[in-house]
Amino acid sequence: MPIDTFLENLISKLSTWEFSVLPFLKAFLIIFLVGYLLFAGVVVRQVQLLNRVLGTRLSPVLRFFSWVHLVTVLILFLVTLFN
Repeated sequence: MPIDTFLENLISKLSTWEFSVLPFLKAFLIIFLVGYLLFAGVVVRQVQLLNRVLGTRLSPVLRFFSWVHLVTVLILFLVTLFN
């Protein structure tokens, strides 16, 4: 079978086949964001422990940014989940 015929057959079969990548992409993003949400929670916990042991003038700023990070990831997760 020549390559031209093979490619024409492949293209015609793919064009009639109802296949969408979007559900798989969304499922991958949701799984990834669940892991990233867990990571953001661990970061918040680590910052709390660090501030308990090594309290500095920068501690409130670090705590603030860790919570902003967690809330941002949570919002991104919810937007991905319900969109």
